[in-house]
Amino acid sequence: MSNIKVHTQEDAERFRKLPPRQRALVGPTGPAGKEGQEGKQGFDGKAGSTGNKGNKGDSGARG
Repeated sequence: MSNIKVHTQEDAERFRKLPPRQRALVGPTGPAGKEGQEGKQGFDGKAGSTGNKGNKGDSGARG
C-alpha cells in the first residue's frame, strides 16, 4: 500500500497555513462516519375495536 501518507511536521505546517475552508477538505482526520440509525420501532398493534354497541332495549311486550 504505497499510497498511505505519513503525517509529518511539514504537513502540519502546511495545514496550519491553509484557510479554514480548505482545512476542512484537507484536514488530517477524515470526516467522522455517520452514526448508524437506530432500528425503527415496530408498529404498535392496532387498539382493539371498541366494544359492541349495547343492544336496543326489547320493545315492551304487547298487552
